[in-house]
Amino acid sequence: TELGIKEPTATFSPCFGGPFLTLHPFEYANLLKEKMKKFCVSVYLVNTGWTGGGYGVGKRFSIPTTRSIIAAIQENKIDHKNVERLDKLNLVIPRSVDGVDEHLLNPRNTWESQEAYNKECEKLCERFKENFKKYSVEEKISSAGPN
Repeated sequence: TELGIKEPTATFSPCFGGPFLTLHPFEYANLLKEKMKKFCVSVYLVNTGWTGGGYGVGKRFSIPTTRSIIAAIQENKIDHKNVERLDKLNLVIPRSVDGVDEHLLNPRNTWESQEAYNKECEKLCERFKENFKKYSVEEKISSAGPN
């Protein structure tokens, strides 16, 4: 979170750099899809931001935790059979990663209030769905996101 920002808000930027893209985001998405198919790679979403609550309540993920997760990905040490599903977010997460406190892997576990987590999770899912309305995509693509 940038210095001086008192109440950060979620923003969506295509490919994490919308203002700098020279092509439509679909071009980059299709390029990524082609490369993933060609090279048979997996994609991981790694939270390097807040955990345990929003700004002022939660805290940032530690750099050592992030490094351990990235190392496990790079060394192909993520056990894809020992996972759990975050239904609302439509994500699959590992139950364990070497060198990482298992409690941190499921974001729900890091929040003191499950009610607060559920409320923020619902808001985030709605933001994703609202943002997706900007694009005309096939149902199979939009259904792969939060529900």
